[in-house]
Amino acid sequence: VVLLMAANAALWSDPLGGLALWASTVPLFMWALGTFACKTDNECLAAVPPILAHCMLVSARLIYTTGVLATVPALVWAALHAALYLPLPAQEPDTNPFYSWFSKYCRRTATLFKSPVSGWGDSAEDGD
Repeated sequence: VVLLMAANAALWSDPLGGLALWASTVPLFMWALGTFACKTDNECLAAVPPILAHCMLVSARLIYTTGVLATVPALVWAALHAALYLPLPAQEPDTNPFYSWFSKYCRRTATLFKSPVSGWGDSAEDGD
């Protein structure tokens, strides 16, 4: 994504294009380097969702500005990151930290929706 931004000729034609390119690519490069340096499962779990959000936002921006074909690299990158949450390896899916976090999150959400909510119109004090 950083290379796509750097290769964008429209940024270089603008008088402040070089500054805009520098201000946008350097933080993204530092973010990518920090993500690459993740050592523990919790660090990876914290780093991947912002990458997915960034890829989706870049895809939406590219669709709006250049067209659908330019979004293919960002969408492929997002799909590869989303594939981390699949239950792989199939024999022992609990060894995948992304899948186990996602399954725990889904179970907590399902439990939240199944539990009754008290205080919303179920008492006689409401004046009904």
